Amino acid sequence: MKLGDLKKTYNVLCDLDYPVPQALLTHIAGIIRTTERRNIERRKSRMTEEQLIRWEGRKRRTMRIILPDGRMIQRRNNQATFHSAIKEIGPERIVSLDLKVGRNPVIHTDETLKRRYIRNHIFIKPGYFLIGKTTTVQKVAILNAIDTLLKIGLEIETA
Repeated sequence: MKLGDLKKTYNVLCDLDYPVPQALLTHIAGIIRTTERRNIERRKSRMTEEQLIRWEGRKRRTMRIILPDGRMIQRRNNQATFHSAIKEIGPERIVSLDLKVGRNPVIHTDETLKRRYIRNHIFIKPGYFLIGKTTTVQKVAILNAIDTLLKIGLEIETA
C-alpha cells in the first residue's frame, strides 16, 4: 500500500462516526511515521553536501501533531490540521486559557449559540469559533502554549 493511500485511510478512519479501535489507529500512525522517516533517510543518503545544506536550511511547511496515545493529526493543509487539533483538545478547555494572537482571541465564544459566522474566524461548534488567519509559526506557538498550560503531552512536528 502506498503512503498516500495509507494517510487517506487513516484520516477517513479518524473522521468516522463509528468507534474505531484505538490500537488500529495507533498502529497505522506508527506505520506512516516509520515509512516517512525511512523515505527521508533514503532521500538524504542520495543528496550531495550542497543539497543537504539547502534541505536542512529550508522552511518547514507541513504540520503534524502526535497525541499522547500515539494517534496522529495531519490533514491536507496546516489550517485543517490546526482545526482538527483544537477540536480534539476541546474548545471549552482552551477558552479558559485566554490565549490571544495580537488582539484577537484564539477561540471566540458566542453565548447566543445562534451565530454561524464571525469574520476571520472558523466555526468549530455552536458557540465556539477558531481564529482563521495565522501563520504556521503562530499555529505551532499556540499549540505549544496549549500543551504547556494544559499538560497534554503533544508532539508538534513541522516537516
